[in-house]
Amino acid sequence: MFYELIKEAGDAWWVQPDCPCQPFLQYILERDKLRNAQIEAICHYLYLKVAHESKPLYQTFTESFRSQTL
Repeated sequence: MFYELIKEAGDAWWVQPDCPCQPFLQYILERDKLRNAQIEAICHYLYLKVAHESKPLYQTFTESFRSQTL
């Protein structure tokens, strides 16, 4: 349930043209040294840390996902 919320919001954040982490992701993908699960974990982590300004996870959920059904 939480995973799906984070994945959906994170995927939308990553495709925005002003996403500050795009060059880093491109670098990772060009090197082709990580498995898909590792890349996905890094993407989720960066989304939570950068887009939500390193707030505690409980605060991120209460502020960002309050309107969605859990």
